[in-house]
This record gives sequence, structure tokens and C-alpha cells, in this order.
Amino acid sequence: MVGIIFISYAGKYAAKLFLRSKISSITFGIIPIVYYFFDYITTTYTNLLYSGNPVASEFMPFVCCIGYLTFIIFYLKEYELKCDAERREQMIHFQYEHTASQIDAIRHSEYEMQILRHDLRHMLTNLATLMDNYDLEKSREYLNKMLDKVSSIRVHRYCENELINAVLSFYNHKCSETGNISLHIDVKIPKDLSCNDMEFSFILSNGLENAYNAASKNDSKSTISVKILVDEMNHLLLTIKNPFKEKPSFVNNLPTTSAPGHGIGSQSIKYLTEKMGGRCQFTAENNLFVLRVII
Repeated sequence: MVGIIFISYAGKYAAKLFLRSKISSITFGIIPIVYYFFDYITTTYTNLLYSGNPVASEFMPFVCCIGYLTFIIFYLKEYELKCDAERREQMIHFQYEHTASQIDAIRHSEYEMQILRHDLRHMLTNLATLMDNYDLEKSREYLNKMLDKVSSIRVHRYCENELINAVLSFYNHKCSETGNISLHIDVKIPKDLSCNDMEFSFILSNGLENAYNAASKNDSKSTISVKILVDEMNHLLLTIKNPFKEKPSFVNNLPTTSAPGHGIGSQSIKYLTEKMGGRCQFTAENNLFVLRVII
């Protein structure tokens, strides 16, 4: 009865041990096994434990200490891997929300453009009426309002892939707003990519965000270039180039920065690229930072 009660309450907690790695589970479980054999050898089959032998009396405390330290080492390693996985998951979730907001903004602009096309005939009729009445001042004012409205909802179509087009449109608008940064885009990709287009859009967004942050620190006008294409082997190639004011330092071939909240983008690019079976490279030479990705 006691055993049933113990198993019913302690069983679910004991089952969690099997969710851990084999090494940590073996390390945790080997102590009672060693004690079992030690007890039988030193008390049942011999009197070694009661003989005052220092080796026998210190053996189990020594095994317990070694087992405890080994278990703690593997437990901390697992905990570190778990925290790293959670950070990556949060990072990807943030990138997903960021890209989703970009897509929503592009869709909203396309919807406004459809409305504008529908209302364009009425606008031109009103403009013609003002011109017939020789009211040039109001005609000019009305025409300027029409141009401002068209410019505010301009949608660029760089490729047929909606996710990639949304990211490129977002950063093209972001760069043009500064007046000092221009974005040169060269994209030749099909609508359906050979890889996960959502994860590739995260890579593209991180690369352009890093390029934008670096270019915005320059005193003079800067040009960011992005090129995306598919080669003869159906590999997806991405190249982003941007000038920089201060050359970044590299650790393990990744650019690093001491600024809080920065430096995660490069880690995300490397993680997502390797996740899709690709490779990435970061270089900084001749005042030009270059990101290359092949998937």
C-alpha cells in the first residue's frame, strides 16, 4: 500500500529523469547502485566496513562527491543549452512578428492603391472641373494632394515572393526616409523558393537591419546593395554590402558589438542559415561590410 502511494506521487517526478540526457540520468542513478554493491561486499560477504579500513570507510563519501559533481556539471550544461534554445526561440518569434508586421503594412498599401485606382476617375473629373473654371490655384493645390496621396502608398514589386518583397519594400522605404541612405536592389528569384521562405526572410531582414544601422552612422550619403538570385545548382544566394564608419571586431568569424541590444542579428543569421543546411560569411574590408549567404 505504501509502495502504491509512493509510486502514485513520486512516479511523475521520477519520470522526468528520463527526459534528461542519458549521461546525467546514468550519473544520477549510479550512486544508489554503487552503494548497493558496496553494502553487500563490505557488510554481507565481508566485514571490511567494520574493520576500520580507511579505504572502505571513505569510499562511499568519495563516490557520492564525484557523482554529485559530475551530475552538477552535466546539469549546468543542459541548463545552458536549454537557455540558449529559449533565446533562439524568442529571437525567431520576434523576427516572425516583425516580418508579419511588414507584410501587413505592404498589404495595407496595396489595398489603399486599389482604392486609389477606383477613385482616380472621380479625382480627375474634379480636377477637370476646376480647370474648366480657370481656378488654377485650386487646381494646383488639388493636384499636389493627389500626388502626395499616390506617393504615400507607393508599393514596389521586386519579386513574386510576398515575404521577400515585403522585407525589401519595408527597408527601401526606411532608407529613403533618411535622405542619406539609398538601397540598391537586384532580385531574381522565383515565387516558390527551394528553402523555407519565412526563415530566409528573417535572414534577409536581419542582414538589412544590420546594414541600415551601420550606414546610418556615416556622415556622408551611403548606399546599401542587396542581391538575391538562384544559381544553376538551385542554390539561393544572398549578398548584402554596406559601408561602415568603424570597422567591426570579429569573434569566431561573427561581427560583435558592445552596444546593448545589438549583435544578435548576426547570430540569428548564422543559426538560421545552418538550420537550413547553408553557410554564411561576414567580411569587412576597404570600408565595406559584406554578408554572403548560400542555401
